[in-house]
Amino acid sequence: SLKLSYAIQLEANGSGDAVRYAETWTQGETFLVAFGDCLIETESETPPVLRMIDECQGMGIENAVLVEKVATEKLSLYGIVAPEVETDLEEGRTAILRDIIEKPKIEEAPSHFAIAARFLLTSQIFDALRVSKKDVRGEQNIPDALRLLLNDQIAVGATPLLKGEVRKDIGSLEGYYTEFARAVEREKNERV
Repeated sequence: SLKLSYAIQLEANGSGDAVRYAETWTQGETFLVAFGDCLIETESETPPVLRMIDECQGMGIENAVLVEKVATEKLSLYGIVAPEVETDLEEGRTAILRDIIEKPKIEEAPSHFAIAARFLLTSQIFDALRVSKKDVRGEQNIPDALRLLLNDQIAVGATPLLKGEVRKDIGSLEGYYTEFARAVEREKNERV
């Protein structure tokens, strides 16, 4: 059965800080984090998040992220993953990660695959968040905590968005208006 809960983060202290609000709710259960400022649009009957959960469970991986390929100029805007096998993500397969770097310099990015605002997490993340350091903006981030799990030899997977699956960023006014206008246009075209 699905239990849906949410919390509102009153101050922008990073994604890790936001997730810490859920610790008492999760009660040791595996849980999914979906950032509210990003939508995932798909043409598939199986949503990417369910594919991520199924593939990771089949591989024995409990912590995972959904990823998308991004352009070089956007690498410093996201958490970028480094798969153990370089071709897995390129070929649409879930990969085991060797590293995650939160908002790297372009020249230090280990791949072109960015975290796409969806995380499958276990209670292990809370211990990692308690010891993870804040970034230069004073924020605590999920990717940094996942990196600590990787350093502790805890497997973290990454499932790529496939053709027909698109992340829509509505976290800024420009992004929101762009996606809203696209949705209105799509609705008009479907009615014709």
